[in-house]
Amino acid sequence: MAKAPAKKAKKKVAIKKAATKKVAKKPVVKKIVKKKVTAKKVVAKKASKKIAPKKVAKKAAIKKTAKKVVAKKAVKKVATKKTPAKKVVVKKVQANKATKPNYLKLPFEVYYERLGIKIYEFMSDITPTKFSDIKAVKMNMGDAFGLRFLCDKNNGGELCCAMENDHGMAVPNWLSLQNEENADFNWGETYKVEIRNKKIIFTEPSEEESDEWLEEAENYDYIGEAFGAYLFDDNQEPDYLILDASGSRIKINVDGYQIDEQGNQVGSKKALDLDKIVERGDYEITDFDTLRAEWIAGYVKNFPNDLGLSFDMSSE
Repeated sequence: MAKAPAKKAKKKVAIKKAATKKVAKKPVVKKIVKKKVTAKKVVAKKASKKIAPKKVAKKAAIKKTAKKVVAKKAVKKVATKKTPAKKVVVKKVQANKATKPNYLKLPFEVYYERLGIKIYEFMSDITPTKFSDIKAVKMNMGDAFGLRFLCDKNNGGELCCAMENDHGMAVPNWLSLQNEENADFNWGETYKVEIRNKKIIFTEPSEEESDEWLEEAENYDYIGEAFGAYLFDDNQEPDYLILDASGSRIKINVDGYQIDEQGNQVGSKKALDLDKIVERGDYEITDFDTLRAEWIAGYVKNFPNDLGLSFDMSSE
């Protein structure tokens, strides 16, 4: 619409040039009136000036509209990103609340204020080259305090066994000592080591030789590695247990109730109810005499000529 008047102006200019040539041939004064065409040209120029601002105005309006559209798109994108993120967080929280740890498959700790302890050490006055060079074995026993054990491979049966004190006389192999505050050995005995019919026997010296032999044995040196075991009293229960030892660490008593640091019960619902457990899983118990026999058999392996020897567990 704006370019049409401009084209008409150019045509009129061409007409003016033709009129100028005619004046040169026939100088008639009256034809000077045609100079009014120039006035029309001026009007055409003014009209073109008015058109230019209109074009600018239209472009500016278009730019402003484009900016508004971009702003709307940006708002929509931001809203789209935030909405799904919030939904994902809510789903995760709900899933965590619904999941209950299976304590029968998680590591646990068990704590005892006191347990019995017994230690054996071989003795001799020479460096042994055969098992018969071992002259004596020293046994010390007493009490150990502040004991904390860890079961890192729990199949369910181990946890039930610890809570119900259903193990053997000695602390089982699946409990590894994590801490011992102190131990008090208040009684000891020294035994002679003898071999009879390929059986290793621990025996007390006779009354006739007792004083003299014991005095001599005091000068013997300890050899090899000592053997020791923590011992349970009859029906001895742990002071407390820690469920999920590597995670939430829930402290409970032997009845399965959660307790605080002072040992007070927290809540009326059990954290672990053994009466509701149908399948507890298998576990191993530890016999003290068997452990001691294994220790002796391991030491016999140091002497190839004595591999046929074994410990008589009825001795001592």
